[in-house]
Amino acid sequence: MVLSFIGGFIFCRVLEFFSASSLSVNLVKAAHLSALYLFVKSFEKITYYNNLALNDYIKKGETERNIAVFKNNLNQEVVLFKRRCIGVLLENNPKIFRKVVPYDDWPTAMIYLNTHREFVLKLFKE
Repeated sequence: MVLSFIGGFIFCRVLEFFSASSLSVNLVKAAHLSALYLFVKSFEKITYYNNLALNDYIKKGETERNIAVFKNNLNQEVVLFKRRCIGVLLENNPKIFRKVVPYDDWPTAMIYLNTHREFVLKLFKE
């Protein structure tokens, strides 16, 4: 009698552990997808404002060389933004959940976000 009680108790604890593990993995995935979506929206805004700044710079009548340097600086800022976004996201991820997020740079993160696009859109619409 006591052994069956102990066995049942241990079985319930194991089920609780797997249930909690599954829930935490789903939460980490949802958090990463939400953050990536917000990074993409920020990237869209940065690109828009960079294009406005570039058009204003061109309208000033700057030389081609200055325009090329300005455009290169804007591109470097965008690359830095992408690298920092993914870096911060991965640095703040607990090591136990490292295999949950299958990306380590911007292009692979965008592929991951695109494969879960419907979930993210549903999440932000509701």
